Amino acid sequence: VPNMIHILFAFAIAVLGGVGLHHLKDAPNLDVEKKVRLYIYAFGGIAAILVLFLLAGKGSYFELIKSSTKPLSSAALETAHGNAATDGLKLAVLVGLSAFLVLYYLKGRIKWQTVAFMTIALTVVDLWLVSSKINNPRPQTAEGNFFAQNHVVRFLKEDHDPFRIY
Repeated sequence: VPNMIHILFAFAIAVLGGVGLHHLKDAPNLDVEKKVRLYIYAFGGIAAILVLFLLAGKGSYFELIKSSTKPLSSAALETAHGNAATDGLKLAVLVGLSAFLVLYYLKGRIKWQTVAFMTIALTVVDLWLVSSKINNPRPQTAEGNFFAQNHVVRFLKEDHDPFRIY
């Protein structure tokens, strides 16, 4: 399934996050606090711009989608925008909480164990939110509608002649 590549991507991001978390542990001792703060502010700013674009730039988002894909119905456009806005808000919450943890750790207000535990918890929540959509997809139609009996099925059930269907 093409969507299964998302699992590999999520795993790779989690591993890279673990490597970053390992290096963050030594950040207060290595005088890289200013660099880490700069990275946090830059990434937070980019995430904020993306979220604002998704929430306030609905028309621009529609134009971007229309120019990049086959024509979609207005309902499909609304669904795509709703999904993107929801994911953008999740991004904002996760980035905000992560930045809060890192900045407070660099200031010495919270312990390393708290940062590590909370970061792992945020990662698990994020992976759970993504994996639940991939591993448990919602059916597009109800099973009863998909396997509804038509006139051919009714004819075959009513006919009791001895013949075979290959």
